[in-house]
Amino acid sequence: MQLEHATVVRPPPPVELAAYRVAQEALVNALKHGAAPITVRYRAMPDGVALSVDDSGPGLHAEAAVRAEREGRLGLSSMAQRAEAIGARLTLGTRPGGGTHVGLEWTVPEAA
Repeated sequence: MQLEHATVVRPPPPVELAAYRVAQEALVNALKHGAAPITVRYRAMPDGVALSVDDSGPGLHAEAAVRAEREGRLGLSSMAQRAEAIGARLTLGTRPGGGTHVGLEWTVPEAA
């Protein structure tokens, strides 16, 4: 497993917790369903947070989220709910050439 990080500032606690939980779920899924190498990238800057977890397994099936929810496995939907709760964008997909990509991007809201 490879970790790349750049942490200039700590984000607000709800954002930090959501990123942690999304990374945790993505890593569990990568270990269960993916293959090495697994790469985690985390960046926390004054303007926002970016997280990605990539593996080299078979990738996500197009119906993965629907099938998982129907079977009572809530990991993918919990990642989506955590992202929504902080106003972040979650991306799930298959990487070109194979493997799964999970991404979370949160931008500091502009002052009103």
